[in-house]
Amino acid sequence: STSYQRRAFDAVRYYNDGFASSIIISSGSKQTFQEVLIIRALLTNQGVPEQDIFVLDQYPSSTYETVVLLKQKLDAAGAESILFMTSPYHSQRALWIWQKQAPDLIVIAPTVVDTPPVEPQWSTTIDQIKVIGYECMAILYNWYKGWL
Repeated sequence: STSYQRRAFDAVRYYNDGFASSIIISSGSKQTFQEVLIIRALLTNQGVPEQDIFVLDQYPSSTYETVVLLKQKLDAAGAESILFMTSPYHSQRALWIWQKQAPDLIVIAPTVVDTPPVEPQWSTTIDQIKVIGYECMAILYNWYKGWL
């Protein structure tokens, strides 16, 4: 997947524009090549100082677990807000989970480089349909689990 490259680009852009003072990197699963380390290398290559990059050393198995882990880190740091960057189709479900699990935290899912246009699209790829279907099922599953 190249989505981590797009998220790294987004993180650098928002960091350089002053919207974030640090960047926390998390990956949803353990890989042969750890995406979190690749992302960190991309960020430092683009000028983000090493001391402003934090890598979660755990691999959460769900968005819910990611939110719980990040909330612990943010609480320990005294953070009041977070820009949460994820893929465009995943952002709404993630925001709902954040709202339920961290109601005292301001969570913003900003526009990312691959955010679909607001105006209606009259063509969709099979890959987009698969992602949308997956997200719909994941919303139902997370609602059933009580996570959102």
